[in-house]
Amino acid sequence: MFGLAVLPISGACGDTLDCLAHLNRDGAPKLWAKLSLNDIATVVRIALRLGVHDSARSEFWHYMKCVLANHRDKFPQGIALAAMGYHFRKLTEQYSVVDNLGYL
Repeated sequence: MFGLAVLPISGACGDTLDCLAHLNRDGAPKLWAKLSLNDIATVVRIALRLGVHDSARSEFWHYMKCVLANHRDKFPQGIALAAMGYHFRKLTEQYSVVDNLGYL
């Protein structure tokens, strides 16, 4: 059927962060206006799960470096995209389990 592969982050940050480049901040709520302890705990949990425990942690840190270097004002959206990508990858792995014969 359909083969899904996890694509590595390319070397050029601009190619991989296209979706952040299209975000428009006009009319968006001020995300950094009130930074709560819960917000900080969420970022720490994401960094631990994706940046320490996950097998693709080097890709996560490369992505975060590019977000902070090129899209610092969109950091909340960037961290949310990283978390959503992680969940999408885990769901894809779960639903595309290969049996012992090597096909779906």
